[in-house]
Amino acid sequence: MAVKKIVLAFEGSEGSKKALEWALEFAKQSQAEIHVVTILESVGMISLEPTSQLIDMENIREQYLQQLNESTAKLCDGYSCTVRTKVLEGNAADELINYAKQQHADLLVCGTRGLGNFTSLLLGSVAHKLVTYADMPVLVVK
Repeated sequence: MAVKKIVLAFEGSEGSKKALEWALEFAKQSQAEIHVVTILESVGMISLEPTSQLIDMENIREQYLQQLNESTAKLCDGYSCTVRTKVLEGNAADELINYAKQQHADLLVCGTRGLGNFTSLLLGSVAHKLVTYADMPVLVVK
């Protein structure tokens, strides 16, 4: 099976950076396109204090996309493969699986541990859900 499109979960942790480095090396050899995806928890509108203005999630999403673009640009420097970035909102595993299906991805890649509260978990809850529920191959990079 030829891998031409990779969806990669990225949240800035060392595990996701290693996963991106692996995907870049693989894409360089296979000429695959990489979609680097980060997920925001769904919170709708947020108020910092009762008298403050509400913060629009669209502004937060744009800030995350800018940070994602800056982070991936540094890591992708020197690679000639196509890298696209996307910020989604919702449950991380569900959104990654749905996005990978929409993009007709051949491979879903993630790191072993993210930035969640349960850092002692061996695999990580998102990686575990991806391996369990995704319809396409999942690669977990350690």
